[in-house]
Amino acid sequence: HAPSPVVAGASSALGRRQGHGDRVMCVAYSPDGNTLFVANNLGDSLGIIEDLRGARKLVRVDLRRKDRDEHFVYPYSVVVVHERGMVIKAYVSCWNDSSVAVVYPGGSPQPASRISVDRHPTVMLLNPEQTRLYVANSNNDSVSVIDTRTNQEIERISVRLSEGIPSGNSPEGLALHRDIHAEAPQRGYCIGTIQVGYSRGHRAHGGDGRGAGALPGL
Repeated sequence: HAPSPVVAGASSALGRRQGHGDRVMCVAYSPDGNTLFVANNLGDSLGIIEDLRGARKLVRVDLRRKDRDEHFVYPYSVVVVHERGMVIKAYVSCWNDSSVAVVYPGGSPQPASRISVDRHPTVMLLNPEQTRLYVANSNNDSVSVIDTRTNQEIERISVRLSEGIPSGNSPEGLALHRDIHAEAPQRGYCIGTIQVGYSRGHRAHGGDGRGAGALPGL
């Protein structure tokens, strides 16, 4: 497929770090499809492009920490929470900051707040009720569970293939079973692994091509 002109335009407009090209890592749309949220990996920012069918106004939210301006956070993924058809906040996983940034769009977006998770957060997934956000921490072999009402991490589920091995399985994918609900009373735990194949390089480093399955408790 040809590149989306909207995404291509966003990439050049969102800013680029000196010595690097642009890199859009992930996008999310508002329910009406007229606003685009862009995780700009090399620009350390969230781009919010409004009025996609018209003038395409761009608002850029800086995700760098104010006290560490030279510390690159490398935004990875973005998901949005909506209410009555309006996006009320956006979550952005910050790969190099062990955190998830929280941005409230609309008007002039305020500086992002942060939720601490673990090393190298990558993909994120909301439950259908939008009350729980699941975050894959790829360099910690864990999944953080965030309560979206309080913006706090309430649980961290280990998906390490064995407790006796060092971390490094790098989980970077999430799926949620349709029977998992926010009101489930049990704590989260890993229920097992499924072999899905492996690359030669993975085999050479001792990997066995397995993925982990976990039951989130909340």
